Amino acid sequence: MAETCIVCDKKIYFSLFTTFPVELETGETKKIHHDCRNRYFNNPVEFGGPMPAQSATVTSSSAQSATVTSSSAQSATVTSSPTHNINKTTKPSIIELLSTLGWVLFALTGLIGLFLIAQDGGGILGVSLIIAGVFQLSIFLGFSAIIDQLYKINVNTSKPDKSDS
Repeated sequence: MAETCIVCDKKIYFSLFTTFPVELETGETKKIHHDCRNRYFNNPVEFGGPMPAQSATVTSSSAQSATVTSSSAQSATVTSSPTHNINKTTKPSIIELLSTLGWVLFALTGLIGLFLIAQDGGGILGVSLIIAGVFQLSIFLGFSAIIDQLYKINVNTSKPDKSDS
């Protein structure tokens, strides 16, 4: 069953690159279309997302006192930035997809190979299908492992650096 995008209320069909996971205020993770990201992040509360964090920064010599003079009011800046609560611990779905696809192809070629071995004169073709299934499995599991490692590298490099002290 296809999920529904919480922004545009259209169905999200099976796709590897057109969905984007977002975390709602309830802690639940939903998928939205990549095209709907800007609309969601402009007003996440409208779609059940968390409240955007707002921080006020006053840069003046009188910032410690309660009174703000007109000269310091000119240097006061208020910035608001929406918090994009993207579930960064979720692995890309392509990793599990490639692994599953590899095992399915291995099972299919293995069964067909066994069936051909049982037939008269199909032994060589059956053995070659089983060998091909092993190669396909290793290729798909290899790509899955490579993508998983690249994802881990991307997550580790996007974390802020810790100081040596």
